[in-house]
Amino acid sequence: RDLPDHLINNAGGQFASKASDISPNGFHAVMDLNVQGTWQMSRIFARAHRDAGTPGRIINMVFAHTDAMEHFAHAAAARAAVVNLTKTLALEWGDDGILVNAIGPGPVMTEGIAQYDEAESGETRIHLLPVPRWGTPQDIGWLAAYLLSTAGDWITGTFIPIDGGAQLVGRRWTI
Repeated sequence: RDLPDHLINNAGGQFASKASDISPNGFHAVMDLNVQGTWQMSRIFARAHRDAGTPGRIINMVFAHTDAMEHFAHAAAARAAVVNLTKTLALEWGDDGILVNAIGPGPVMTEGIAQYDEAESGETRIHLLPVPRWGTPQDIGWLAAYLLSTAGDWITGTFIPIDGGAQLVGRRWTI
C-alpha cells in the first residue's frame, strides 16, 4: 500500500483566560487538540511505516513554546509537551527510520493575522525583532522542505525556532 513519505502536524488552538479560571474541560480541550492530535497522527504514521519497513519523516509545528504565555497556561503546557514528545519519539523511532523534528514559527503574516488591527496582530512589536519583519509562510516552508529533503537525513529530535530572533527580544543592552 502507498504511504505518505512525511507527516506535518500543524493543529493548534487555545482561548484566552486566567489560569485560575480555565475549567478542567477547557484545559483538556486544548491539550487534546495540541498534544493528543499530534500524538495520534504521529503514532498511526510511524506504525504504518514501521510495519512496511519504510522510512518516514514527521514535523511538528509548535508556536512560541519557549515563553510563558500570560492568559494561555493551557496552550503553553501543550506546546512544551509537543516539543518533548517530538524528542521522545525521535529517540524511540530512529531505529525504524522515522525522523521527528519540530519547527517553531514566530510571528508569521497570514490572511488570518491580517484581519486584526495593529495591537491585536503584534504589528507594534515587530520592530523589536533582530530581523524586524513579519515571517512568511514561505520562510517556514523552506525550513520544512530542508528537513524533508535528503539534506535533513541526519537531523532528528530537534526543535528549530524560525522567528526572526524573537526569542532574543529583551536581551539587547544599549551602550
